[in-house]
Amino acid sequence: MGAEYKPQALATFVSDDGEIEDLLKLKPLFDKKGIRGVSSIPINKIGLEGFMTLEQIDELKNAGWEIASHGLEHKPIGYLTEEEAEREIGGSMEFLKKNGYDCTSIVYPSGSFNVKFRNIVAKYYRSGIGTQRGVNYSPINTWQLKRISIGSYFDGVEKNKFDYYKSRVDEAISKKGWIIFMLHPSAREHDDLQQKYLEQTIDYCINNNLKVVTLKEGLDLMGNNIKYGNDNFFDNRGYYLFHKVTYSYYLLNKLFHKLLSKIMPYIS
Repeated sequence: MGAEYKPQALATFVSDDGEIEDLLKLKPLFDKKGIRGVSSIPINKIGLEGFMTLEQIDELKNAGWEIASHGLEHKPIGYLTEEEAEREIGGSMEFLKKNGYDCTSIVYPSGSFNVKFRNIVAKYYRSGIGTQRGVNYSPINTWQLKRISIGSYFDGVEKNKFDYYKSRVDEAISKKGWIIFMLHPSAREHDDLQQKYLEQTIDYCINNNLKVVTLKEGLDLMGNNIKYGNDNFFDNRGYYLFHKVTYSYYLLNKLFHKLLSKIMPYIS
């Protein structure tokens, strides 16, 4: 974010797993609406039955889609050793970069992440995207961006209808948030009705002037500018991350009560 940054609502559509439906089911709809999506690719699946080949991934890239990492072998990062995590996180970036993809983000396989690997993620990417539900607000949690499910892997009971998707878009608009939708177009739940809801949701975003962006564009607009150690800070509005403040308060409060427990016997 630069000094001229003005808060605005954003929407991004991220499809997981690099399956052929990104090309056959999503791209025609996105082309029709004049928007671009993000396809997150597990490297070891490229070219397998039901998954896109490099040539097909290139077709998305050439249409303006962003290509994100979905890990080298789609292993749950939170359960790996440090050496395995380095290979899963860095190996996927190495492959994508070698093949001409400007990759800025990793979509954690199965949503699995461990904070102890944040430095590894930060070494290769600008952000990490999980499966925690919600809309993102500034200052964003760079390494655990939230998403809203649409089409499949629903957020909960009765959260698979257009009215729910619309309500989350309304939330992003009213609070100037960044809503990142999670798609699995090959899933059984993503049927014709869900495809219709997806189209209605895209139309609702466009008709309400909500800017549809790729992950890279969203980070350019809403990303935290200043990085210090493992934390990210918001420079031009003078905040720092809320968790930094609350954790410091927690430690001070804990210390205070520990001291109080020691001196109380002498006071009473």
